[in-house]
Amino acid sequence: MGAERPRSAKGALRPLLRDRPGGAAPAQRATPKVASQGEPFATPRVFHIQYMASTENGMRLGATDAVAERCIDLAAEEGVRYFDFGTSMEDRGPRLQIGLHRFKAEFGGGGVVVESYEQELGSPAGYQLSSSA
Repeated sequence: MGAERPRSAKGALRPLLRDRPGGAAPAQRATPKVASQGEPFATPRVFHIQYMASTENGMRLGATDAVAERCIDLAAEEGVRYFDFGTSMEDRGPRLQIGLHRFKAEFGGGGVVVESYEQELGSPAGYQLSSSA
């Protein structure tokens, strides 16, 4: 059985949230501006969202909440088993981003401790790297 290849699911999010000038009639509205977005990926078992961000106005509107909710709905519609918000760490792992972790917890997400190891890779014995012009 081969590895599942993620596919981008971002087309489903394009029409989700846009800043619109308040009170303007539809014909008078300025071109919509993105208020919040994320990069979703899906496999048959996992729906993953990463790089979620909002504009200042998007933050005031709670636009990131709407993006997360839509992604969770899409995951349910596709019947995937797991929804993955991704990491909540700073600086490649030593510190937890408390606010980001809290945001994910508001949607039922929880933290999982994952051990990671780093090993410096060198040249194999008897092999030297060289460059030629």
